[in-house]
Amino acid sequence: MACGLGPYVGEGRRTNVGRRDRLRVLVEEALVKDIMRIGGDIVSSERFAKARSVPHHSKDGNIAVHSMETAGYALLLARWLGEHGVEVSEVDAVRASLLHDIGMTVDEVFLSPSYIKARSHPREGARIAREEYGASEKQVDAVRRHMWPVWHVIPPMSAEGWVVSLADKCCSMHEVGRTTGETVEAAGKWILHRWHRFSKLLSRWGKQ
Repeated sequence: MACGLGPYVGEGRRTNVGRRDRLRVLVEEALVKDIMRIGGDIVSSERFAKARSVPHHSKDGNIAVHSMETAGYALLLARWLGEHGVEVSEVDAVRASLLHDIGMTVDEVFLSPSYIKARSHPREGARIAREEYGASEKQVDAVRRHMWPVWHVIPPMSAEGWVVSLADKCCSMHEVGRTTGETVEAAGKWILHRWHRFSKLLSRWGKQ
């Protein structure tokens, strides 16, 4: 799935699509319904509304759009893993995805240099997830460690955390590639590298 849930974040249903896009739009709309069922309180919150004004990854992107699209990837991946014997909580995966970059809405974090922002927003996001949204420990850990292996030595401690991390990378590569012109091949190599690590660790949960 290409990142395509952005137009649903505060902008309503898509109408200007051709026949070839209709099936994709139906899939996206179904995903949005499930995401809103699971995390509607997050999407409708004041802080998530602020996230719509925080730029992220691409010139026309923002934290809210990126988080919504990451949740879409995470939901699809959680369902695919479930079909292959790995139990993943859709609730934890979606809610953590919606909150994984919420730390960027803190002005001190967003205005800091990039390398500090990359390290501090997961920690601040984990705090916000717990204090403002009553996130479970599994969701908090997924938010805190979603930047692994860039800024964390310890990887996510749950299958849901791995799903959030991979979903974030897939969506980010699409967004950054759209802006910088990175090739699909380059993005694919990175995603396959992540998937190799991801699948080896997830296989352990599947055998438990």
